[in-house]
This record gives sequence, structure tokens and C-alpha cells, in this order.
Amino acid sequence: PSIGIYIANQRNIKIRNGELTNNMQYGLMVDQCADVQAISLNFNNNAVAGMFASTTTCGIIRNCNFVENGTGMVFENTNNSIVYENRIFNNNASGIMVRSGSCDLVIERNLAVGNKEGINIDQSGSIEVRQNTCNRNAIGILAPAATNLTIHQNVCTNNTDNGILVGGGDHTVLENVTKNNGIGMVFDTTTSSVISRNIAHRNNIGGIRVDNSNSNVFTENNASTNIGMGIEIL
Repeated sequence: PSIGIYIANQRNIKIRNGELTNNMQYGLMVDQCADVQAISLNFNNNAVAGMFASTTTCGIIRNCNFVENGTGMVFENTNNSIVYENRIFNNNASGIMVRSGSCDLVIERNLAVGNKEGINIDQSGSIEVRQNTCNRNAIGILAPAATNLTIHQNVCTNNTDNGILVGGGDHTVLENVTKNNGIGMVFDTTTSSVISRNIAHRNNIGGIRVDNSNSNVFTENNASTNIGMGIEIL
């Protein structure tokens, strides 16, 4: 089939303990819904994405597996939702993709391994990204054009390009660990943000790079035993 399960204009739906595999587009598509819960599902080998949520509010995605899809899960113009304790492995593009005006999401305690980006946030804001583990992706956490993110206590290791790359403004980037990446943390065209108590250790190109950014506050960060620059400001 093209889509495994399609839900539109509904509320108070719970889907659990199922397999959504080998669909030509999406395993699950949720459009203009509220209070949809996806719990303990397996999303495997769906060509475009395991799950796609559009113009949806108050969703919960918990304890699901997203393996070898085009993208693991996509949130578009979606708000007030929680993405919690999922495992996201070997998807061709992003493990978690948040885009197009999504806001007020919590992305917490997920494990993203072997994706292009573990977590990718674009043109969205007011999102908490906390206590996730991103390992062996190209980029662990990517947020090139976002606002008002809280990126807190994530562990990003062994990512080939960057552990964390952030652009946009008004962010709080706090107590993250980046280790054995290309560059631990990159702030590119970033403004009015607080970057504090992060660890960038044993990265292969550099610890922390700040490029074309202004009006940020850096405090109590530890950049140690990196190859190249510990902290580089360009």
C-alpha cells in the first residue's frame, strides 16, 4: 500500500503494538488531528517516512522503533506534542524531522543511530531537545534555521560531521556532551543565545566553532583534547 494507516480530522486516537512496514509513502500519516498517540509501534522500510504528522496538535509518540525508512518521523506545522523514548536507526535522511512552523514540541530520551541527521529542526521554534543520544549519524542534532530552542543534556558521539549544529537565535544550549565527532559543536549565524556548561571532547576536527554569529553568551564550556582548535571564532 501507499500508506499503512491514514487518520484525518480526528481526535483521541491511540494506536499501539503494531507493525507498519514496506509502504510506498508512509507507515502512518496523521493530518489535522488532535490527541493522537502512537505507542510501541514498529516502522520499518517505509519509502518516504515511517510517520508523517501535519497540522496536528497534542500528539504522543513513545517507545516506537523507526528503522530503515526514508525519514524516521516528520512533523510539519505540528505543535504541543511529545516524542519520547523512541529508537531511530539507519533511516536514509533524518531520524526526527521537525519543519514548517512546528512549535512547542518536546523531543526527549530518544536514541538516533546511523541516520543522515539524528534530529533535524528547520523553520520551527519553541522546542525542547533534551537527554537524547545521537550516535554514528552524519550530524547528531541539526537546527540551521530555528528559534527559541532548548538543547539540554544530549549526548552526541561518533557523528562524522558535527555533534550539534545550530543557527537562528534565542537558544539555550546547556550541558550537552559532544565526543568523537568531526566538530563537536558548530554555531553558524547564531544570535542572542546562551551556550553554557557543554563538553566538547576528543573531536576529530575541532571542539567548538562559532561562525558569523553575534550577541551570544558562552560560559563554563569545556573543549578538551580535540584535534585542531578547542574553540574557534570566525
